Amino acid sequence: MNISIRAASLNDAAAIIELRRQLDRVHAEARPDLFASGTLYRENDIESYLAAEKTTLVVAEFAGTAETDETAETAETAETAEKVEADETSEATGIVATVATAGTETIGTETAGTGTIGTEAAGTETTGTETAETETAGTETAETETAGTETIGTETTGGRPTVVGYLILNTEKSPESPIFRTPRSFVYVNDLCVDERFRGRGIGTCLMNYAISYAKARKADGLELNVAEFNTSAIRLYESMGMETRNRRMELQLK
Repeated sequence: MNISIRAASLNDAAAIIELRRQLDRVHAEARPDLFASGTLYRENDIESYLAAEKTTLVVAEFAGTAETDETAETAETAETAEKVEADETSEATGIVATVATAGTETIGTETAGTGTIGTEAAGTETTGTETAETETAGTETAETETAGTETIGTETTGGRPTVVGYLILNTEKSPESPIFRTPRSFVYVNDLCVDERFRGRGIGTCLMNYAISYAKARKADGLELNVAEFNTSAIRLYESMGMETRNRRMELQLK
């Protein structure tokens, strides 16, 4: 399955908005007490991301036919480790990657960040505290992966490139503080989503590899994200890529 990653344009707004709508449904199903199934982004939001100096928005494109037979996919996954070969020759044109079929991995982050649009948790270090978070129906991009458990048949794009995922990255710096090591720069995964018809095929890993390469190219101290506790598949994906839990947000429901 050939996936290419390229810089997004305003022409991709409709596809990105629809993908985010899929994600918001996942949130609402997992935590209906917190989330409503709505539409987070509008076209002007996408335009703002594209114009933001410290924000990068890329899309994953697929062209061709992808068979999703459950038995074949599960058997192949048991034998085949996912391989991603990325050509990082140009940031503007994106990374072109060849992705082998991968099994039960999930794509999604619970996003936060400073100065982003409609974020759920402000996940950056603040003076005197590690995270001061405000809940909004924002960009917590947690997706539950169900690769190998349903048969979709054969997805075809008719040979035309189709946007099957997107990734929003913020380049940030920790604020001055007597209790943190500063200055410290990091790249924050503000939002990541993969089309529900194409999950479990390595697209999320491809996007995350792009994020890692992007952060390294900017000599960032790290790559960070938030992920919902209910999204165990996403947690497994991030851990498989070497990410570790730094802090945990807890709650006591009183109503």
